[in-house]
Amino acid sequence: MPLSRSKIVRAVKRGWRGLVSPIREGLRPPDYRVLRKRLARAERNLQTLLQWHYPNVGCDGVDFRKTLARREFTAYSQDGEDGIFLYIFSRIGTTDRRFVEFGVGNPAKCNSANLVKNFGWRGLLIDCERKFVEGARAFHAPTTPGDPEPVTVVESLITVENINELIGSAGLSGEIDLLSVDIDGNDYWVWKAIEVVHPRVVVIEYNASFGSDQNLITCYDPSFVRFEKHVSGFYYGASLTALAALGRAKGYRLIGCDSGGLNAFFVSDDSADGVFDEATPAQAYYADSRRSRKYTLEQQFDAIRHMEFTTDDELA
Repeated sequence: MPLSRSKIVRAVKRGWRGLVSPIREGLRPPDYRVLRKRLARAERNLQTLLQWHYPNVGCDGVDFRKTLARREFTAYSQDGEDGIFLYIFSRIGTTDRRFVEFGVGNPAKCNSANLVKNFGWRGLLIDCERKFVEGARAFHAPTTPGDPEPVTVVESLITVENINELIGSAGLSGEIDLLSVDIDGNDYWVWKAIEVVHPRVVVIEYNASFGSDQNLITCYDPSFVRFEKHVSGFYYGASLTALAALGRAKGYRLIGCDSGGLNAFFVSDDSADGVFDEATPAQAYYADSRRSRKYTLEQQFDAIRHMEFTTDDELA
């Protein structure tokens, strides 16, 4: 039975669409926003490498804020933490290259990724979300069958009550090189509770919306969920001043923060002696660069001023 004219026309149109669509895809212009971001990151990394290669050129009088900012470098991390870790451990050395990190998120952008992938570190990752746990297990799976897994990945909600058991059950105890804390809530209280390991370096997220001089901590809640507490997401964690006091009580000195206003870096007094001086919160503080694009520091804190805060009575 012969095809009608309309059927022939529809068939030809479908055929042309199948041919033209791939051509159109090939001619689609690149996403210049992505290219600009990649070029900007490459430029920052190049500048950091030059500063590392010529460390004694024009460095007189570098302050606490610039000391770490000049070393920021991103291979996997989100905000230059990779370069900061390499700088710190190039100064104090490493022992067994073991770490504990919790609040993993994207495993390709967490703080320990570069150390594991390029420097042979091993350790423990903990997160409460299944998708991040599965992603971390896949990301750190051995490339050669039969090789030992460098990272133990545990799925669990992290609380003051279970953190030591979680770490100890993974076979970690005593001195380790690095602890990374980023759980957007009970960070202060969980770091305070950790006793099973004694990290030489601690990186912990501080809440830049609390400013540099306020001693503020969010109240402990084992089921803390940041955006359920307040829609702005500004209510979580602790101020840099509060974390500095806790670090001092645990035998650590604040040596600086990343320039994005996210992480504070602490080194144990034993490891830092003769290498790193202690910074005050005012000397180390950076505002959160992302939030600052939309809101002033006053606007950030005003949004949560009515929320409940506390201080640590044991450190008062």
